Amino acid sequence: MDLLFNAHPDMYFQTKCSVKCSHLSYADDVIIFTNYKEDGVTRLMHFLRRYEEMSGQKINYDKSSFPKKKAISIAHRIKSITGFVMKVLPITYLGRPLYKGNKRKALFENLIDKIRAKVIGWEHCHLSYGDRLQLIRSVLSSMPIYLLQVLNPPISTIQKLEQIFAKYFWSSNTQQRKIHWTKWYNICFPIDEGDLGIRNLRDMITAFSYKLWWRLRLNNSLGSKFTISKYCQGYFPSISKMFTTDLSIWKRICFSQKHKPIYFWSLGHGKTSFWHDWWIPVGTLANLVGIQCNLHIQGNWFWNNHEWDNQKLQQAMPPPNIIDLIKEVPINSHQPDCLYWKLSKHRAFTTKFAWEEIRNHQPVQPLYRSLWSKLIMPNIWIFAWIFIHNWIPVDDRLKQKGITLASKCCCCEAEETVLHLFLHNKQSLEVWGYFAAKFQINIPQTNDIASIIQSWKHRLSIKPHIRDVIPILILWNIWYLRNASKHEGVPFKANTIIRKTTTYLQNLYKSGLMKSEFIQGDFFAINSLHIPIQSKAHHQRATIVHWRKPQEGWFKLNTDGTSKGNPGISDAGGIPRDHLGRVIFAFQEPLGDTTNTKAELQAIYRGLQICIVRGLNNI
Repeated sequence: MDLLFNAHPDMYFQTKCSVKCSHLSYADDVIIFTNYKEDGVTRLMHFLRRYEEMSGQKINYDKSSFPKKKAISIAHRIKSITGFVMKVLPITYLGRPLYKGNKRKALFENLIDKIRAKVIGWEHCHLSYGDRLQLIRSVLSSMPIYLLQVLNPPISTIQKLEQIFAKYFWSSNTQQRKIHWTKWYNICFPIDEGDLGIRNLRDMITAFSYKLWWRLRLNNSLGSKFTISKYCQGYFPSISKMFTTDLSIWKRICFSQKHKPIYFWSLGHGKTSFWHDWWIPVGTLANLVGIQCNLHIQGNWFWNNHEWDNQKLQQAMPPPNIIDLIKEVPINSHQPDCLYWKLSKHRAFTTKFAWEEIRNHQPVQPLYRSLWSKLIMPNIWIFAWIFIHNWIPVDDRLKQKGITLASKCCCCEAEETVLHLFLHNKQSLEVWGYFAAKFQINIPQTNDIASIIQSWKHRLSIKPHIRDVIPILILWNIWYLRNASKHEGVPFKANTIIRKTTTYLQNLYKSGLMKSEFIQGDFFAINSLHIPIQSKAHHQRATIVHWRKPQEGWFKLNTDGTSKGNPGISDAGGIPRDHLGRVIFAFQEPLGDTTNTKAELQAIYRGLQICIVRGLNNI
């Protein structure tokens, strides 16, 4: 197709840049850029029909379309020539809207409807907090990611998405009104920082803006070359300007340039901006020197025989200390300039490191690490997370939210509060005392439940450890029995809580999740709960290996291949023997860097080759 357009340049769609583009293709989807001249369109359709005849592939005319022109007569003429469907912008291509003009909320309604449909389809499942969180993290949060890489939605769209996520998390039925104990933004932090490990969509948009700027500066794709040609107009991208009439994607790239300190250039051919690109450790020369500089000058202008030219540097008038810094920058003129990402040890851009750099951070919370244990089911550790944040809907907390009700504890006449329900009532005290005696824990006399959980920490700091689990299970079973007592009339008894907690631990053992190292130092306490776990002793077992002689007239070839590191430095070798067990010959060959499997196969292959050359055919 490029040959066709080059032979007839008038077929190119006219743009304000020197880079010409006839088409873009992705798998079997093709978008063609041409003008609406009838002879050009006729020539294009002749080319496509010839392609159909020669390749055997057929164009789906029902799915092929072109945007409607203002002159309806021209549009109808194009339709009659092509047989394509006439559509009005915006249209969807590869999952994203193609539009003209300003961004509008309507462009993203399709995405919102898809996410809302997913949530509605899950509502009848009555999933737990843990299940809903997993669906939000793995499905709902990933659905807008593709679109966010190329489009920056309006704030109202992001707010709508976060509202859907929050409604589904706090209530499996989004049609019902339930208390949202905090804003969605406040829980979008990593697990170690005390939240649910969900990435904030606004932070992801900023990270993807970094990615767009990175790919633009690499200048190794048609898209980057087109963008630089259209918007930079001979200037370096680092100093190009942004105008209100520019496309939103260029504005997005320009906004991300203020974060340039996390990129740096390694000088090769020296085609970077001498004054405005970041290639010395302390910043750009324009900012350091603070003078009006030649915007078009490249770094290699200051070289002489691939070394810094001291005379030219002095003529540029930077201070002497800056000249010394410049001379320390190495030059590798045999390769192109390389753009490096400071935050990655591999110096390559990754969205993960970009997100980690731009997001807000909270202090690491050691307490929360014990909640996210493989020994605790997800719905239990989310309960613990809610509990520690004081978002448990006991009566006094509901009153604080403006809900009027008569409060009464499920086991006595006192008002129901968090401290009374989980710590101070007679039944709860009995449960805490029972397990504290088993594990010889001195529970502090405090109203801070987080401190009580911390008091169960094992002195060996083994992760995970059974002591991390027990206080969480006690709190969970107190809450479970409280709800059963309030809504089903089940008696609130300490023995029931103890039995349910012990049963959970027994099931951990039966399922194989409770390993001996997880209860180190507490074998007697665990055994007293009727869990017969013991420290496993590893016994070595010897196996006798026999080598059998081949039949008379035959040879047996034994080979071996090895790789140090897999992959790594590898060798292959082998020994053929006759029916008496006598060694005929032996061979060994280095293979360079490869894997164990390839080394084994290469040993067999080379052994057979050598045997055939030496006349040993009956192998």
